[in-house]
Amino acid sequence: MSSRRRDRIRILLVHPSGTVRRRIRRSLARQPDFSIVGEAAPREDPVGQVARLHPDVVVLDVEAAGSGPDLCRRIRLKAPQTQVVILTSSEDAALVAWSAASGAAGYVLKEVNPQRLASRIRAAHERRPADDPSRMAARRPPPDVEEFLSPTDRAVIRHVADGLTNQAIAERLGLSPNTIKDRLAKICRLFRVRSRAHLAARAIQERVI
Repeated sequence: MSSRRRDRIRILLVHPSGTVRRRIRRSLARQPDFSIVGEAAPREDPVGQVARLHPDVVVLDVEAAGSGPDLCRRIRLKAPQTQVVILTSSEDAALVAWSAASGAAGYVLKEVNPQRLASRIRAAHERRPADDPSRMAARRPPPDVEEFLSPTDRAVIRHVADGLTNQAIAERLGLSPNTIKDRLAKICRLFRVRSRAHLAARAIQERVI
Protein backbone atom coordinates (compact mmCIF):
# COMPACT_ATOMS: atom_id res chain seq x y z
CA MET A 1 0.00 0.00 0.00
CA SER A 2 1.44 3.42 -0.91
CA SER A 3 2.25 6.03 1.71
CA ARG A 4 -0.31 8.30 0.01
CA ARG A 5 -3.07 5.76 0.67
CA ARG A 6 -1.93 5.14 4.25
CA ASP A 7 -2.15 8.89 4.90
CA ARG A 8 -5.81 9.00 3.93
CA ILE A 9 -8.50 9.25 6.59
CA ARG A 10 -10.13 5.83 6.91
CA ILE A 11 -13.92 6.11 7.10
CA LEU A 12 -16.69 3.65 7.99
CA LEU A 13 -20.29 4.60 7.11
CA VAL A 14 -23.14 3.38 9.34
CA HIS A 15 -26.67 4.13 8.15
CA PRO A 16 -29.83 1.98 7.95
CA SER A 17 -30.39 2.91 4.29
CA GLY A 18 -28.17 1.38 1.64
CA THR A 19 -29.23 4.11 -0.80
CA VAL A 20 -28.12 6.84 1.59
CA ARG A 21 -24.84 5.03 2.34
CA ARG A 22 -24.06 4.82 -1.37
CA ARG A 23 -24.84 8.52 -1.84
CA ILE A 24 -22.57 9.50 1.05
CA ARG A 25 -19.89 7.13 -0.18
CA ARG A 26 -19.89 8.67 -3.67
CA SER A 27 -19.65 12.14 -2.18
CA LEU A 28 -16.80 11.35 0.21
CA ALA A 29 -14.90 9.29 -2.37
CA ARG A 30 -14.28 12.51 -4.30
CA GLN A 31 -12.10 13.77 -1.46
CA PRO A 32 -8.44 12.90 -2.19
CA ASP A 33 -7.58 12.50 1.50
CA PHE A 34 -10.44 10.06 2.28
CA SER A 35 -10.56 6.26 2.03
CA ILE A 36 -13.95 4.58 2.56
CA VAL A 37 -12.99 1.29 4.21
CA GLY A 38 -16.52 -0.04 4.67
CA GLU A 39 -20.19 0.58 5.26
CA ALA A 40 -22.79 -1.10 7.41
CA ALA A 41 -26.41 -1.10 8.43
CA PRO A 42 -26.93 -1.02 12.22
CA ARG A 43 -27.96 -4.69 12.22
CA GLU A 44 -24.65 -5.68 10.63
CA ASP A 45 -22.56 -5.34 13.81
CA PRO A 46 -20.91 -1.94 13.25
CA VAL A 47 -18.89 -2.34 16.46
CA GLY A 48 -17.41 -5.57 15.11
CA GLN A 49 -16.62 -3.87 11.81
CA VAL A 50 -14.82 -1.08 13.66
CA ALA A 51 -12.69 -3.72 15.41
CA ARG A 52 -11.87 -5.39 12.07
CA LEU A 53 -11.40 -2.37 9.83
CA HIS A 54 -9.82 0.13 12.25
CA PRO A 55 -11.40 3.25 10.74
CA ASP A 56 -10.18 6.68 11.81
CA VAL A 57 -13.71 8.09 11.68
CA VAL A 58 -17.18 6.52 11.77
CA VAL A 59 -20.00 8.50 10.15
CA LEU A 60 -23.04 7.37 12.13
CA ASP A 61 -26.70 8.14 11.56
CA VAL A 62 -28.30 9.27 14.80
CA GLU A 63 -31.20 6.84 14.32
CA ALA A 64 -28.93 3.82 13.83
CA ALA A 65 -30.20 0.90 15.91
CA GLY A 66 -32.85 3.26 17.28
CA SER A 67 -30.26 5.02 19.41
CA GLY A 68 -27.25 6.39 17.58
CA PRO A 69 -25.58 7.90 20.65
CA ASP A 70 -25.71 4.51 22.43
CA LEU A 71 -24.04 2.87 19.43
CA CYS A 72 -21.51 5.71 19.43
CA ARG A 73 -20.71 4.97 23.07
CA ARG A 74 -20.14 1.27 22.29
CA ILE A 75 -17.88 2.12 19.35
CA ARG A 76 -15.82 4.47 21.49
CA LEU A 77 -15.49 1.87 24.24
CA LYS A 78 -14.31 -0.72 21.71
CA ALA A 79 -11.99 1.62 19.78
CA PRO A 80 -11.12 4.82 21.72
CA GLN A 81 -8.92 6.08 18.88
CA THR A 82 -11.82 5.98 16.41
CA GLN A 83 -13.74 9.25 16.18
CA VAL A 84 -17.50 9.37 15.52
CA VAL A 85 -19.37 12.02 13.53
CA ILE A 86 -23.14 11.95 14.02
CA LEU A 87 -25.58 12.61 11.16
CA THR A 88 -28.75 14.23 12.47
CA SER A 89 -31.90 15.66 10.87
CA SER A 90 -32.26 18.56 13.33
CA GLU A 91 -30.13 20.73 15.60
CA ASP A 92 -31.79 19.56 18.78
CA ALA A 93 -29.64 20.70 21.73
CA ALA A 94 -30.58 17.74 23.91
CA LEU A 95 -29.70 15.23 21.23
CA VAL A 96 -26.43 16.97 20.40
CA ALA A 97 -25.48 17.11 24.08
CA TRP A 98 -26.30 13.42 24.49
CA SER A 99 -24.23 12.58 21.44
CA ALA A 100 -21.29 14.53 22.84
CA ALA A 101 -21.64 12.75 26.19
CA SER A 102 -21.54 9.45 24.29
CA GLY A 103 -18.17 10.36 22.82
CA ALA A 104 -19.11 11.83 19.44
CA ALA A 105 -16.56 14.23 17.99
CA GLY A 106 -19.22 16.29 16.26
CA TYR A 107 -22.44 16.30 14.30
CA VAL A 108 -23.61 17.31 10.83
CA LEU A 109 -27.11 17.95 9.54
CA LYS A 110 -28.10 15.39 6.91
CA GLU A 111 -29.22 18.08 4.48
CA VAL A 112 -25.97 20.08 4.47
CA ASN A 113 -23.56 20.44 1.58
CA PRO A 114 -21.23 17.41 1.31
CA GLN A 115 -18.29 19.75 1.87
CA ARG A 116 -19.59 20.42 5.37
CA LEU A 117 -19.54 16.72 6.16
CA ALA A 118 -16.03 16.40 4.75
CA SER A 119 -14.91 19.34 6.87
CA ARG A 120 -16.42 17.84 10.01
CA ILE A 121 -14.72 14.49 9.34
CA ARG A 122 -11.34 16.20 9.01
CA ALA A 123 -11.95 18.17 12.21
CA ALA A 124 -12.86 14.96 14.07
CA HIS A 125 -9.77 13.20 12.76
CA GLU A 126 -7.57 16.11 13.87
CA ARG A 127 -9.29 16.24 17.31
CA ARG A 128 -10.45 19.78 16.71
CA PRO A 129 -13.36 21.02 18.90
CA ALA A 130 -16.85 19.85 17.99
CA ASP A 131 -19.77 22.14 17.31
CA ASP A 132 -21.03 23.97 20.37
CA PRO A 133 -24.59 22.87 21.24
CA SER A 134 -25.03 25.85 23.57
CA ARG A 135 -25.93 28.08 20.60
CA MET A 136 -29.00 26.00 19.87
CA ALA A 137 -32.30 26.48 21.65
CA ALA A 138 -33.78 23.22 22.89
CA ARG A 139 -37.48 22.65 22.40
CA ARG A 140 -38.64 21.69 25.89
CA PRO A 141 -41.61 19.42 26.65
CA PRO A 142 -44.64 20.81 28.44
CA PRO A 143 -43.87 21.55 32.13
CA ASP A 144 -46.52 19.09 33.32
CA VAL A 145 -45.36 16.18 31.16
CA GLU A 146 -44.15 14.16 34.14
CA GLU A 147 -47.59 13.88 35.68
CA PHE A 148 -48.71 11.95 32.58
CA LEU A 149 -45.92 9.34 32.85
CA SER A 150 -46.61 6.09 34.64
CA PRO A 151 -43.82 3.98 36.21
CA THR A 152 -44.08 1.72 33.16
CA ASP A 153 -43.67 4.71 30.85
CA ARG A 154 -40.50 5.70 32.69
CA ALA A 155 -39.19 2.15 32.42
CA VAL A 156 -39.87 2.17 28.67
CA ILE A 157 -37.97 5.46 28.30
CA ARG A 158 -35.00 4.08 30.30
CA HIS A 159 -34.82 1.01 28.08
CA VAL A 160 -35.05 3.16 24.93
CA ALA A 161 -32.13 5.24 26.23
CA ASP A 162 -30.20 1.99 26.70
CA GLY A 163 -30.76 1.17 23.03
CA LEU A 164 -33.20 -1.75 23.49
CA THR A 165 -35.62 -2.71 20.74
CA ASN A 166 -39.40 -2.85 21.28
CA GLN A 167 -39.17 -6.64 21.43
CA ALA A 168 -36.48 -6.54 24.11
CA ILE A 169 -38.37 -3.94 26.13
CA ALA A 170 -41.53 -6.04 25.91
CA GLU A 171 -39.67 -9.07 27.24
CA ARG A 172 -38.18 -7.04 30.11
CA LEU A 173 -41.53 -5.60 31.16
CA GLY A 174 -43.73 -8.61 30.43
CA LEU A 175 -45.79 -6.75 27.84
CA SER A 176 -46.49 -7.27 24.15
CA PRO A 177 -44.39 -5.49 21.50
CA ASN A 178 -47.57 -3.78 20.26
CA THR A 179 -48.21 -2.40 23.74
CA ILE A 180 -44.68 -1.02 23.85
CA LYS A 181 -45.14 0.51 20.40
CA ASP A 182 -48.38 2.21 21.50
CA ARG A 183 -46.82 3.49 24.72
CA LEU A 184 -43.84 4.88 22.83
CA ALA A 185 -46.14 6.69 20.41
CA LYS A 186 -47.96 8.29 23.35
CA ILE A 187 -44.72 9.23 25.11
CA CYS A 188 -43.27 10.77 21.94
CA ARG A 189 -46.40 12.89 21.57
CA LEU A 190 -46.03 14.09 25.16
CA PHE A 191 -42.42 15.07 24.60
CA ARG A 192 -43.14 16.51 21.15
CA VAL A 193 -40.48 14.37 19.49
CA ARG A 194 -40.61 12.03 16.52
CA SER A 195 -37.84 9.52 17.16
CA ARG A 196 -36.45 7.22 19.84
CA ALA A 197 -33.10 9.01 19.91
CA HIS A 198 -34.76 12.40 20.41
CA LEU A 199 -37.00 10.94 23.11
CA ALA A 200 -34.07 9.51 25.06
CA ALA A 201 -32.08 12.73 24.73
CA ARG A 202 -34.99 14.89 25.85
CA ALA A 203 -35.83 12.63 28.79
CA ILE A 204 -32.21 12.73 29.96
CA GLN A 205 -32.06 16.51 29.58
CA GLU A 206 -35.28 16.94 31.51
CA ARG A 207 -34.11 14.43 34.17
CA VAL A 208 -37.21 12.34 33.69
CA ILE A 209 -35.03 9.19 33.91
